[in-house]
Amino acid sequence: MTQKSINQDISSLHFSENILWRLSSNALWDGLIVALLVILVLVGGVAAERFLSPANIRSMTWAWLAVAMLAPTMGLVIASGGIDLSVGSVAALTATVMASLVVSKETSIGVAFIVGLGLAFLIGLVNGFLMGVIKLNPVIVTLAMMTMLRGICYIITDGRTIVVAEVGFLSSLAIPVVALILLIIVCIVATELKLVSGRHLLLNRASWIRQSLLIGLPYVLSSVMAGFVGALYLGRIRAAMPTIGTGLEVDAILIVLLGGTSLGGGFVNIVGAIPAALIVAMGQNIVVLNGTQASFLTVGKGAALLIFGLLCQAYYYVVNLIFTKRKSQP
Repeated sequence: MTQKSINQDISSLHFSENILWRLSSNALWDGLIVALLVILVLVGGVAAERFLSPANIRSMTWAWLAVAMLAPTMGLVIASGGIDLSVGSVAALTATVMASLVVSKETSIGVAFIVGLGLAFLIGLVNGFLMGVIKLNPVIVTLAMMTMLRGICYIITDGRTIVVAEVGFLSSLAIPVVALILLIIVCIVATELKLVSGRHLLLNRASWIRQSLLIGLPYVLSSVMAGFVGALYLGRIRAAMPTIGTGLEVDAILIVLLGGTSLGGGFVNIVGAIPAALIVAMGQNIVVLNGTQASFLTVGKGAALLIFGLLCQAYYYVVNLIFTKRKSQP
């Protein structure tokens, strides 16, 4: 074998294709996230008097679930080299449509829930088709969808709040917790079996139809989970307004980066995003309890996106560099 072919073989190596390296790198990053979570709990307990009260813990749990439900599917989207900016607007539209159906006295909360998720599924199909089949830019497509759906919410509600007296099973924490566990399992299995993984090495070898599915399917899943989050918002606050889910896409992307998914695509850490979602929820809660201005929270999120985006990219670059050098040794 010539030196040129050896170099080509080495350059094609990637640590994520090796299960031992993939699990080890995940475990190390997840350990750092858990350590950061413990530090935040200690800081919260000292900085905010009501931080560990039962009522506040329940409030944080709701906030955690709202963003944690988006993390696994957003991770798949980002691993495919894309982005989904429409999740907040999908959540708002789902909650708005569900609330409108329920207050009309003609639809039960169960039927409204099914209709809302069906609507979110159709939106995901459109996103997936435009990017997986037509190959449009994901930023343009999801930004356009985000803008249009938010406008539709204002049209439906006329800018007002729709109050729902009875939300039924949506007020229970058990349903989103079980759904989150199932979602994590499904996403991990799908990723390991390369059913929805968008790894560039795999895409280069895949047929046109398979490439379309690999790119488009994560957007369908992301939209459906955004619809589920919209239903959670409705169950929590018993009302729907066109501003629901504003900034949710930023939280979801931050959680995915903090959880250890590379923004450059090609690798996803499903498990790490769950404690990362709790870190974001706790951080927001501490800011609120201390009466800090919301503008400082916005600045913090922007800074965190930059910091963890760079750290995550650098971390996996170093891991892959070490992996490549070890594999190149005779």
